[in-house]
Amino acid sequence: MLEAAYRLFSGRGYTVSMAAIAAEAGVAPQTVTFTFHTKLALLEKTLEFAVLGDDQPIPPYQREWFQQLHLEADPRRVLDAMVENTLPILERAAPLAIIFETLSDDPEATAYWARSEQMRHEGFRQHMELLARNGGLKEGLTVDEATDIFFAVLSPQLFRATVSGRGWGAERWRAAIQRILVNTLLPGGGQG
Repeated sequence: MLEAAYRLFSGRGYTVSMAAIAAEAGVAPQTVTFTFHTKLALLEKTLEFAVLGDDQPIPPYQREWFQQLHLEADPRRVLDAMVENTLPILERAAPLAIIFETLSDDPEATAYWARSEQMRHEGFRQHMELLARNGGLKEGLTVDEATDIFFAVLSPQLFRATVSGRGWGAERWRAAIQRILVNTLLPGGGQG
């Protein structure tokens, strides 16, 4: 059901009906309603599914790829891997982020989106703490500042603005973001 919801929310936005999602999923409308209760709850679970990429409730910073970064000594490689592994998350989540922006007059949706963004920020903080432990942050740059920069640059809004809005491909986006972050966060722009 979440895959069907993702396809329809991504393509049609929040105007899609629960009945249409049920039809896309090949289940009775009552099944969708019984499982999720409200369309907003379904949207929330769909975003979680998009962020994780599967049905395992493991946040990105606790996944195998991130754990492997603890073994990498080169800060540039660590940062490159962070961007590389965040790209598929943004590709999946960006189409749903705009829906939450359109629901800004709904207090429940606004509160959920704020919690989601806080979790994203906390996950990125884990990334920056790893860089800092390995001596990979520019002198004078705090973990808090680095986290805020990473959070802003790797946002679904910027991803959507450049990839969808400006016609960039994912590879162009990845290369540009890596350059920006290396130059902004790493000592000497990642050289040496």
